[in-house]
Amino acid sequence: MLLAPPEWLRERAAIAARCGIAVQIHGIGDAAVRSALDVLEALPQLAGGIRHRVEHAQLVHPADVARFGAAGIAASLQPVHLVSDAPVARMAWGDRVRWSFPIRSLAAGGALIAFGTDAPVESPDPWPGIAMAVTRASSTWAAGVGEGLAEESIDLARAIRAACLDPALTAGEDDRGRLVPGHRADLVVVPAEMLDEGAVADGALGSGRPLATMLDGEVVYRDQAFDPGG
Repeated sequence: MLLAPPEWLRERAAIAARCGIAVQIHGIGDAAVRSALDVLEALPQLAGGIRHRVEHAQLVHPADVARFGAAGIAASLQPVHLVSDAPVARMAWGDRVRWSFPIRSLAAGGALIAFGTDAPVESPDPWPGIAMAVTRASSTWAAGVGEGLAEESIDLARAIRAACLDPALTAGEDDRGRLVPGHRADLVVVPAEMLDEGAVADGALGSGRPLATMLDGEVVYRDQAFDPGG
């Protein structure tokens, strides 16, 4: 169900790109994602590394997955949506739901994967989405709902990169997303056990909380029990 005719999208996307504005097109469903890619592939690259992107990319035809990386188009994903959407998607899309948020395949194709939470539709808490990207499973699902979804899981390191670095690169902000000299000190400190395999397996990752938060080198949150020198 296209809410905007392709020709209308092409005209306005071209105007935006000529003005240096990154074009973002919602795509939920493989036909919608293909239509968005058709428009975005025809646009010139923007200065400063800013990327055009498909928002959600919630179902991608396998023939279209490689187009993201090849054309430098970012996939802006919110894995947390799988928790509530997978049961409905299974009924609507059948076995094609395996290609819902195809994170592993997109990463393998070299695409930037910019994770978000889609707040206020979902909670702004990023950890449930990171956990879903890794496990591709939910205790709320009935039997059979998650069948095949784990094929598109990624490891925790790639999921954290998708939540931290890829969004910065998508926005052309090359001084964020890494803990390296010259980058802004935007970071969180989390308990080490929150990132081990056991925490992922028992669901603790999704409910984890930082011990401290810094923005541009300034401590803006610190748990009262946190002692960095202890």
